[in-house]
Amino acid sequence: MEYSADKFSTSLESEGPSMGTCRVKFFIGDMALRVSLFAATVIGVVFMVTSKQTELVAVPGAPVGVKIPLTAKFNQEPAFVYLVIALSILIFGVVVSATGAAGAVGYVGWKGDGHVGWSKVCPIYDKFCGHAVKSIAMSLLAAVILVLLNIQSIFSLHKQAHD
Repeated sequence: MEYSADKFSTSLESEGPSMGTCRVKFFIGDMALRVSLFAATVIGVVFMVTSKQTELVAVPGAPVGVKIPLTAKFNQEPAFVYLVIALSILIFGVVVSATGAAGAVGYVGWKGDGHVGWSKVCPIYDKFCGHAVKSIAMSLLAAVILVLLNIQSIFSLHKQAHD
C-alpha cells in the first residue's frame, strides 16, 4: 500500500482547523478584549472625573435651618484619584487595588459608619454617588478583562512552547 504526500497532507488538514484559522480567532479575541478594556477604562475615567455635585447642607453646630453649599468632587477623595490614575496607566495589580479602595470609600459613603460617626452622604449627593458607582463598576470590569488577557497570554505562551 502506497501513500502519497498529497493524501497524507489532505488527511491532516481534514482532522481539524488549520493553524492559521486558530491564530486569526485568537487575534480577534485578543483585539476584542483589548477594545473592551479600552472602552471600560475610558468610561470609568469619564464617569469619575465628571462626578461633581453641589448641595445645600446643614452644618453641625450652626443654628437650625442654616445651610451652606458644599461641593462633592472626585479629587477630594484620594481613593477616587487613585482609581483615575490606575485606570489611566492600566497596570493589572494597581487597577485591582484602586478598585478595592474606591469601592470601600464608596461603600462608606453609601452606608455610613455609625461606630465612628460617619453619616451617609449618598442620600445627599445622589448624582455624585451615581457617577462614582458607575466608575467603580467599569473599573471592576476592566480588572476582569485584565485577568482574561493574562490568561490568554499564558495560554498563548504555553501553546508556542509546545509547537
